[in-house]
Amino acid sequence: MAEYQQVRRTVTQLIPARLIAWTVRAVGKPPASHVYGCQIEPLTAGECRVSHYGDWTNISDDLRARFRWPVVPADHLENTIGNLDRLATRPERS
Repeated sequence: MAEYQQVRRTVTQLIPARLIAWTVRAVGKPPASHVYGCQIEPLTAGECRVSHYGDWTNISDDLRARFRWPVVPADHLENTIGNLDRLATRPERS
């Protein structure tokens, strides 16, 4: 079974209904300077296209050498889209 560290996510950009970007770092460790995000493109009144991305261009050479990038497995990244869909399509609470 894989061992997981506690991580802290910090939102770095937020444009409602268009973009959300965040950094991730292990709790107690300095930031690695990589960014994840979702770009949202409205298509119709009830639909949009969401593109999820990871940007590792600003990580240090040391981190680049010590880890295989991306450090998050692809299925975990795909879960982000499913989580976003559940949040966006759940019924509003009164």
